[in-house]
Amino acid sequence: MQNQIPSIVLALVAVGLFVFASGLTESPAAEKTVAEKKPVGAAPVPSTSQAAPAAVAAAAPKPSPGADTLVTPTRPEKPNPPIAAPEPIAKPVVRPTPAKAPTPAPAPPASITGVNQDDQPEKRTKSGKVEASTDINRPPAYGPTGAPVHVIVFSDFQCPVCKRAVEATHQIAEEFPGEVRLEFWQHALKMHPNAEIAAAASLAAHQQGKFWPMHDKLFENQRALDENSLMTYAEGLGLDMETFRKDFADPELRKVIASQGDFARAMGARGTPAFLINGKSSVGWGSWNGFRGQVLREVNKAKDLKKAGKTAAEIREARAKENAENAEAFQRILNEALVPLAGS
Repeated sequence: MQNQIPSIVLALVAVGLFVFASGLTESPAAEKTVAEKKPVGAAPVPSTSQAAPAAVAAAAPKPSPGADTLVTPTRPEKPNPPIAAPEPIAKPVVRPTPAKAPTPAPAPPASITGVNQDDQPEKRTKSGKVEASTDINRPPAYGPTGAPVHVIVFSDFQCPVCKRAVEATHQIAEEFPGEVRLEFWQHALKMHPNAEIAAAASLAAHQQGKFWPMHDKLFENQRALDENSLMTYAEGLGLDMETFRKDFADPELRKVIASQGDFARAMGARGTPAFLINGKSSVGWGSWNGFRGQVLREVNKAKDLKKAGKTAAEIREARAKENAENAEAFQRILNEALVPLAGS
């Protein structure tokens, strides 16, 4: 019995090996049986080495919904809202540049005083020895005809800087009574459209002994020197208007204005105000003290010459020869102490 047990074990092992080997390899009959069990119309299963991934996915059967299968209902897709057309880019509006308004001319000084504290004398004085000239045949003046120092001011009624020298014009003869004579000469510049008619109005007033009141009125109203305004000023000064209008329109007065302007230019006074002090010329206005200093130097020179025995006429002649840059033009003053208004 003991000798039969190994034989039985070997037989069982052989059977097991046979069964194991049969499971690894199916018989043709088994394959046929499997084929017969496939549903009709089913596509043949391609070889794993030949089937493309896309084909395998397409051939995979879709599972039928069952009791344990969650079916997600499909919602209809909402159409995308239409894309609005882009708004057109607005072109910048090009507006024409408005023409720049001309810069208004600055207003003249609010008063005759001017803008510098040194423009005018500290105060106007009256010595009682200085009178205004009443000779209508000569330029308007302050001081005696025989003064050793002769001062001419060339001025333009429409010139703002001339306005700053008005107080000095009135005062300089009062500073040196009997020693200084100041004369006012017309120098109406072409650049000032109303300067000439203002000069004519002042000379027409001079014919009635009212030059200095008209002089001040014109400088106080430099922005209103049209002809209508000039007539208003003359009437306000109490002038005989018929005579004033006649003199204002007199061509001879216009010739005097032109002649005095020519003389001013000949003496180097191309601008206004300008001054001629015993023949020595200066153009422009600096200050009252500067102007007074120039006149004072001439007064002192005249005093030295007077001590040497010179007469007033000889003093003026000697100083003019030393001071005048244009002796020929100044000869008119050398020939006589005062130049007649008409330029004779």
